[in-house]
Amino acid sequence: MRVRAHFNGVFGNFLCLSHSAVCKDESGAEVVLRGGMLLTPFDEDTDKNGERDDLIATGTVLPSPDSVRSIDAMAANGRPVAGDANRTAS
Repeated sequence: MRVRAHFNGVFGNFLCLSHSAVCKDESGAEVVLRGGMLLTPFDEDTDKNGERDDLIATGTVLPSPDSVRSIDAMAANGRPVAGDANRTAS
């Protein structure tokens, strides 16, 4: 299944598909993410000549690693977001 992704969300060998349990497929329909799903994330892109040259990957959905969840829960100033006072910046 092809799903839309932003490839600036790459952390090592991981591509962050969504900040929730849902992303969108190529038609815009919502897809509920589940561990083990085989997906083809893509992002529409163009080359230096303006020709379409999409970014494409293939992989299996995994839960976010704890380190990514910690980063996602931090506010821009490095402080934990409200309701997450037990986390510290790493």
